[in-house]
Amino acid sequence: MPSGYQRPMRPRTHAWLCRLLVALGLSRGLLMLVGLKPVQFALIQLVCSPLPLVFDSPYYFARYSLALETDAGPATLPLDGRVTAQLAGPLGRTEVLTHAMAWSDLMPDELRGAILGHLFCTPGDFLRELGGPAGVRRVTVVIDYPGPGAPFVHRNAVDCAP
Repeated sequence: MPSGYQRPMRPRTHAWLCRLLVALGLSRGLLMLVGLKPVQFALIQLVCSPLPLVFDSPYYFARYSLALETDAGPATLPLDGRVTAQLAGPLGRTEVLTHAMAWSDLMPDELRGAILGHLFCTPGDFLRELGGPAGVRRVTVVIDYPGPGAPFVHRNAVDCAP
């Protein structure tokens, strides 16, 4: 045999390894429901879970909305997959919006104001494409965490001064 030759994997072995990987990945979800945190942590270290690493509990799926103060009065724009699917262009535009809103709590005030102001206050297309009204004076990103115990709401506002 040549020196660099590797024998190809047999189809049976390949199928067995795929099943093992899927079972290992799905076991993290089961362990999350049962509550075995040390074993779940060990599986996270393998990074073979089909569940995103950002969701530690099924109770922490946040809901996002925009509270708008317009010339015509207050308005609320709930943001979900149906609304954000209206954004035209590449997927990166949607990612900018969702990342800016999801991380707005952790940003310094000046950075948060600059990003949210650029997204919603400048004469751009984001707010119009999301179905928002014209004449917006203030935009507040409302992040509602319905976690166990006492749910909490974060509000990050930006003024749209002319």
